[in-house]
Amino acid sequence: MGHRGEVHPEPRPRLGVRLVDHLSLDLRPLDKLSFNLQWVYDRYSTSSGPAFAGQGGNIWWVTARYQLTRPLAVGAGVKWVTNPSPADVTGTATRNDPTVLVNLDYRTVLF
Repeated sequence: MGHRGEVHPEPRPRLGVRLVDHLSLDLRPLDKLSFNLQWVYDRYSTSSGPAFAGQGGNIWWVTARYQLTRPLAVGAGVKWVTNPSPADVTGTATRNDPTVLVNLDYRTVLF
């Protein structure tokens, strides 16, 4: 919002990438359609217990979002977590936990 109720459009990047201890890739091929890929490497601390201490897991998110109208958007995606298996005694086996994501965004004039 600008001064006295003026509305300024938000700048929208077409492609953005960030990589530190995680990866985030945003792609907007059309004004109403966007895709997002995220990856995080999660290292377990010693407070996670002896079965998990020092081990790590990978967390992946892949989502697509479509802006139906100015206040209304829909999205869907998948979150995939690969983490150490608590039943593994060698420390090499992993457990995969997939989750389906469904999203409905509605922006009110209040925010």
